[in-house]
Amino acid sequence: MTDYKTLVKAYRAYLIAFAAVALAALLAFWLWRGYGGNANVGKTIDAIKATAKTNDSRIDAILDMAKEREENAKHETVEKVAAVSDDNLPDLLAGLLSEYRKQHPGR
Repeated sequence: MTDYKTLVKAYRAYLIAFAAVALAALLAFWLWRGYGGNANVGKTIDAIKATAKTNDSRIDAILDMAKEREENAKHETVEKVAAVSDDNLPDLLAGLLSEYRKQHPGR
């Protein structure tokens, strides 16, 4: 037969475990009611997601525009160099360099 003290210890262990599970369930229910069931939280999250998508599309547009400007500048420079004779090439390159330095001071 089992000892009375052993039964009391087992009973206490089960009682403590049950209390911990019940407390965890109450806490989960309270959190769900406070946050999960709140419609404003969902609206706020949806607004943040929409803003992030808009910002991503703006960033993509800015990057595409910068890439297009760079390609146009390269194309214009190649055309300018191709249109100049060999004698005027150093003057043209000096002019392009000064133009670049005006647009990008400190470089």
